[in-house]
Amino acid sequence: MGKRKATDDLNPSEPTGGRKVRKPSASPDIMWGAKDHELVWKLLTEVEKPENHKVLFGKKKSEVLSFW
Repeated sequence: MGKRKATDDLNPSEPTGGRKVRKPSASPDIMWGAKDHELVWKLLTEVEKPENHKVLFGKKKSEVLSFW
Protein backbone atom coordinates (compact mmCIF):
# COMPACT_ATOMS: atom_id res chain seq x y z
CA MET A 1 0.00 0.00 0.00
CA GLY A 2 1.49 3.36 -1.02
CA LYS A 3 1.86 6.48 1.02
CA ARG A 4 -0.76 9.17 0.62
CA LYS A 5 0.30 12.64 -0.35
CA ALA A 6 -1.04 15.67 1.45
CA THR A 7 -2.62 16.75 -1.82
CA ASP A 8 -4.68 13.56 -2.25
CA ASP A 9 -7.67 15.12 -0.48
CA LEU A 10 -7.48 18.42 -2.33
CA ASN A 11 -9.72 19.47 -5.18
CA PRO A 12 -8.93 23.05 -6.21
CA SER A 13 -12.26 23.46 -7.98
CA GLU A 14 -14.17 23.18 -4.68
CA PRO A 15 -15.11 26.42 -2.85
CA THR A 16 -13.52 25.14 0.39
CA GLY A 17 -10.05 25.42 -1.09
CA GLY A 18 -10.05 21.75 -1.95
CA ARG A 19 -10.23 20.47 1.62
CA LYS A 20 -12.80 17.92 2.60
CA VAL A 21 -15.28 19.44 5.02
CA ARG A 22 -16.95 17.32 7.67
CA LYS A 23 -20.64 17.87 8.10
CA PRO A 24 -21.54 18.34 11.74
CA SER A 25 -23.32 15.40 13.23
CA ALA A 26 -26.54 15.96 15.09
CA SER A 27 -25.96 15.97 18.81
CA PRO A 28 -28.46 14.17 20.98
CA ASP A 29 -31.14 16.16 22.72
CA ILE A 30 -30.22 16.57 26.38
CA MET A 31 -33.12 16.52 28.77
CA TRP A 32 -31.80 19.13 31.21
CA GLY A 33 -35.09 19.32 33.12
CA ALA A 34 -35.50 15.58 33.69
CA LYS A 35 -35.40 14.15 37.22
CA ASP A 36 -35.74 17.54 38.91
CA HIS A 37 -32.88 19.05 36.82
CA GLU A 38 -30.40 16.40 37.95
CA LEU A 39 -28.02 17.03 35.02
CA VAL A 40 -27.91 20.77 35.76
CA TRP A 41 -26.88 20.09 39.35
CA LYS A 42 -24.24 17.56 38.27
CA LEU A 43 -22.80 20.09 35.82
CA LEU A 44 -22.69 22.81 38.46
CA THR A 45 -20.95 20.44 40.87
CA GLU A 46 -18.22 19.78 38.30
CA VAL A 47 -17.83 23.47 37.41
CA GLU A 48 -17.27 24.35 41.08
CA LYS A 49 -14.34 21.93 41.50
CA PRO A 50 -10.96 23.71 41.65
CA GLU A 51 -9.32 21.13 39.34
CA ASN A 52 -11.69 22.15 36.53
CA HIS A 53 -10.96 25.88 36.80
CA LYS A 54 -8.01 25.82 34.39
CA VAL A 55 -9.97 23.92 31.73
CA LEU A 56 -13.00 26.19 31.91
CA PHE A 57 -11.46 29.60 32.60
CA GLY A 58 -7.74 29.34 31.85
CA LYS A 59 -4.88 29.82 34.25
CA LYS A 60 -4.99 32.37 37.03
CA LYS A 61 -2.67 35.37 36.74
CA SER A 62 -0.55 34.06 39.60
CA GLU A 63 -0.16 30.55 38.08
CA VAL A 64 2.83 29.35 36.12
CA LEU A 65 2.14 26.60 33.62
CA SER A 66 4.34 23.55 33.75
CA PHE A 67 4.21 20.39 31.69
CA TRP A 68 6.23 18.30 34.14
